[in-house]
Amino acid sequence: MKKLLLFCFFVLLLAACVISQATATAAEYKYDAVGNIISIQRAGTALTISSFSPTSGAVGTEVVIYGSGFSANLSDNAVFFNGIQASVLHATSTSLSVKVPTGATTGKISVTAQGKTSFTKEDFIVTGGGTAPTLSAQSISAITSTGATIRATSNFAATAYWVLRSPSDPTPTATQIVAEAGTNTGAMTANTAFSRAITGLTPGTNCQLYFVAGNAGGYSAVWSAPFTTTAVTPTLSARNVTDVGTASVTFTATSNVVATAHWVIRPASDPIPTAAQIAAAADRNSGAMSAATAFIRTQAGLTPGTAYRLHLTAQNGNLYSAVWSAAFATAR
Repeated sequence: MKKLLLFCFFVLLLAACVISQATATAAEYKYDAVGNIISIQRAGTALTISSFSPTSGAVGTEVVIYGSGFSANLSDNAVFFNGIQASVLHATSTSLSVKVPTGATTGKISVTAQGKTSFTKEDFIVTGGGTAPTLSAQSISAITSTGATIRATSNFAATAYWVLRSPSDPTPTATQIVAEAGTNTGAMTANTAFSRAITGLTPGTNCQLYFVAGNAGGYSAVWSAPFTTTAVTPTLSARNVTDVGTASVTFTATSNVVATAHWVIRPASDPIPTAAQIAAAADRNSGAMSAATAFIRTQAGLTPGTAYRLHLTAQNGNLYSAVWSAAFATAR
């Protein structure tokens, strides 16, 4: 019986040795300057990321990444949040503690260690508390009679907002621009030129662009830039003197574009003035003309029984229509 027990013990001991040899793997030891072991990397250990916590947070949030194949030496691990490198605070072969870096945006976390790289399956969501963007390379180009192209670059991923106002209007704040922008928005990629074509503008009009970029960290400084759409020479149609009284006259005209009407009424014997002379005359009258819409005015204060001539021109930007002259006589 005693021999049998010894035999069984010997068999078990032999089996344990065989299993140990079968599962043994080579290891790479790293030492500091005085010979202390600072890390052990098992050969064949795959670099994997199994999870991370928390799954969202602002810039500066501490995040723990769990997995295998990491290095216990901080400097041997490179961690990136959607391409932005983070500082590693603590490291073991199965976990890394890092801080969400400035400029990080929502996306995958990656870890590079021992010449291998692994990515998370899920995105880390960057929430509020980041750094506000800064704009550069702003420009307005390709200005036409009805549009222009705006360009700007943000140093961080952000959302662009813009509005157009008259130069005489008050300057809006960033939050006012965001509230008024409506569909005038777009996604800005970090350090990549953002470009948009603005359409539907009025020819020959002075415009003021207000543009801001915003992200979880706040808003950029407001970019403000004036520009003037290209003027179009107005053409008048449907011109007519519709009613003449003893001391007044009513007339109508239509412009093909938004314009300013200028007119004078003078004795019929006076020479016909040029468009520029009408616009500069001290006795001129003016009014806003909508595109393709009848412009109707009544001029009072005339002398009964007098022959007159109406002279009218439409101005868009620095361009004028041909002068329309119409003779009429007030009733006695």
